[in-house]
Amino acid sequence: MTTASKDNFDMAPPGPSERLSSCLDTYRLIGIGFIAVITGAVAERFLATEFEEVAEATHEVGATETDVLVELREVRNRLERLEARLAGRSRAQTAEN
Repeated sequence: MTTASKDNFDMAPPGPSERLSSCLDTYRLIGIGFIAVITGAVAERFLATEFEEVAEATHEVGATETDVLVELREVRNRLERLEARLAGRSRAQTAEN
């Protein structure tokens, strides 16, 4: 007989205190699971309203990501043209002085 098999078979049956401890551990795990489910349900209620608000805001805007990128490129092009105009005016004013 090896040491490992000897150790496995030398265990005494659980007494009343071990059974009670095992039962309490089981109830603790059930309680933790119950609290986790309740916490998740409460958090979901709060987050659901936020998701609805974001969905409404997105619907009100009515823009997709592609639309926003196209408009951003247009704004950048306009800004570059304005900067070029201002640079041309400042060069002209410097040349006059």
